[in-house]
Amino acid sequence: MHTLTIDLPDYANLLMHLTPMINMALFCIFASVLFAILIFFTPSRLHFVYCFLLPAYTVHSATLAQSRWSMFRLVDIKPEGLPMMVWTAYGVLWTLRCAEVASRTLPHQVNCLSRFILYFSNAQILDFDSKVTSNFMVSLLKECLFSASIISIFKNLLKNDAFTSSIPLINLLLHNLICAVLTQEILTFMSCLWRLALSPFIATKPMMKKPMFLSQGIREFWGKRWNLLVHDSLKRSVHSPLKGVVGVASSYLAVFFVSAVLHEYFFYLILVNNSGASYVPGKVSVFFLWNGVLCALEPHVVDFYRRTGLPPMPRVIVTAFTVLSALPLGGLFTDDWRDGGLFDDVAVLTPTILFTVAAGRKGR
Repeated sequence: MHTLTIDLPDYANLLMHLTPMINMALFCIFASVLFAILIFFTPSRLHFVYCFLLPAYTVHSATLAQSRWSMFRLVDIKPEGLPMMVWTAYGVLWTLRCAEVASRTLPHQVNCLSRFILYFSNAQILDFDSKVTSNFMVSLLKECLFSASIISIFKNLLKNDAFTSSIPLINLLLHNLICAVLTQEILTFMSCLWRLALSPFIATKPMMKKPMFLSQGIREFWGKRWNLLVHDSLKRSVHSPLKGVVGVASSYLAVFFVSAVLHEYFFYLILVNNSGASYVPGKVSVFFLWNGVLCALEPHVVDFYRRTGLPPMPRVIVTAFTVLSALPLGGLFTDDWRDGGLFDDVAVLTPTILFTVAAGRKGR
């Protein structure tokens, strides 16, 4: 007999976790507005200075949380858990936005102070050309519920070591697969919550497009499906200016190098005050540089396969090969999420879904 149990989050526990996260988000938005106004009226030749000043301030606030000017002291919040994730996300956002300003590659729709403030203060992909409809809201709610369900199910799989094998490589791949899906759905879930909050004011585009389930190649995985907020910004400020100078393949490697630096910055901020995991410099960079090499090699592999005369592979097989190419090193990226308790922090916001199997009664 199979039993499905769904437990909704405890209201008091949910409120306890949400309140500091919302407070931090509100203060980050307020700070973003001030930064945006300051940058907008700064002479263009000095814009590159903010590419260093704002990341330096986010590191200062995280590492010296009790400092007089630390954001965490200003808002009286501990630098851990969900508030720390919000602060780190804004640190990366400010860095990306400053890079776009300095390289003069902002989207053409960001053409006035009000839009610049909106663009600078929101960690989502804004759609200035569309309107919010009821169908848009419904689809967001569906996606949010789907991601919450996947988070709960895969979190239990990870906790209970549901998949085990006598072959170490298979154990590694299964573990990395579960962590990768969890990471994908956590980013999707947090993005959906943010997009729902923005929906009364402006339309947004999805940040994640199910890369683990639908990608038809490494370049599609990173370029059209995974964390498009970061991708779009790096494409404008790094890839587009460089591809005409050093070539497409080298510009892809440059993007992954900058992405690796950003993720080192991200994990340093997340883990600096976390007793459950320690920051290991260079680990996440190896993962991203490996994927940069895969992106550079992919066209040659595809061309070789076509010249063999073999029929096209089914889409599901291509997706499997795409995911498998990154899984052996996937733990370099996802293990810090696990060890730092980030999976647990987000899982508190989602319902708990359990499958239990009970033995049936024997016939008489």
